[in-house]
Amino acid sequence: YSLLSTTGYLNPETGYQLCESSARKALDINPTNVSAIVSLSFVQYFYRWDFQQAINLAKRSLMINPLSPDGNLAISLYYMINNDHPEAIKFMEKAREIDPLSLLINRTVADSYYFKREYTKAIQVYDQMLEIDPGFLSAVEFKGWAYLMDGDYDQAINLFESLNTNQQVHAVKPFVQLGYAYARKGDFETAEFYLQQLINEAEANPTATFEFDFAILYTGLQRFDQAIEYLRKCMNKRIGAMVFLHVSPIWDAIQNHPEFIKIKKEIGLM
Repeated sequence: YSLLSTTGYLNPETGYQLCESSARKALDINPTNVSAIVSLSFVQYFYRWDFQQAINLAKRSLMINPLSPDGNLAISLYYMINNDHPEAIKFMEKAREIDPLSLLINRTVADSYYFKREYTKAIQVYDQMLEIDPGFLSAVEFKGWAYLMDGDYDQAINLFESLNTNQQVHAVKPFVQLGYAYARKGDFETAEFYLQQLINEAEANPTATFEFDFAILYTGLQRFDQAIEYLRKCMNKRIGAMVFLHVSPIWDAIQNHPEFIKIKKEIGLM
C-alpha cells in the first residue's frame, strides 16, 4: 500500500489508511511486530508528514530488534529528508550490512548519494543493484537521473528510452524522465512532445495520480508557476514524494521560488 501510494498508482489517502489500518491490526495481535511499527513510521513520513513521530516509531522498532534492517532504514529516512546525508548513509549502510541483497535498502543507499550530489557513487550502487536483479527498472531510472544531474544528458536519455520500451510494469509513469532530460539539454520542442504524451497518459488513466509528474516536467521546462500549481495539488493529495522537495536535485532550479519555499515550510521541511 505504501509503495503504490508513493508512486501514484493508488490514491494516497486510500493507500496510507489501508497501510495504517493493517499495521494497527497486526500490533493488536503482537505489540512487538517490528514490520508493523515500521509501516506506521512510513505513514508518518509520507502521509502525515509528522517526521518526529516517524523517527520515534523507527527508534521503537530498533529497541525491539536492533538488527532490524527495516528499522535502520526507517531511521535513515529522517536524516535523508532533513538533508543530513552522512547520518542517513550510516544507518542505511548498517541496514545493508544486515540485508545486503535487499533492493529497497540498496536503492535507498544509492538515493542518498544521489541527493548528496555524489552521482558517481550513486551510479555505482545502482549498478550493484542491477547485478542482483537486471530487471529492476527503478535502478535503471534513477541511474538515468544521476547521469542527467551530472550533465551526461545523452546517457540519461538512453537509459530513459530503455525504460519506456521495456514491456515490464514500471513503478514510475513514462514520459516525465525524457521530457525533463530534453528540457535540461535545451531541446524544448522534444520536451513539449513528451509533455503532451504525459497529458495523454493522464487522460487515459483517470484513477492514477499524475500531479507530481506534471510538477517535475514543468520544472524542467522552467515553467515554474505551473510547477507550483501542481505541487499545491500534490500537497492537497498528500503525495508522499513531497517530503524530498528539500533534497532532490530535480528541484534545484526552483528552490528559491517564494511559493516553493512556502510549500516546504508547510510540509515541515524548513
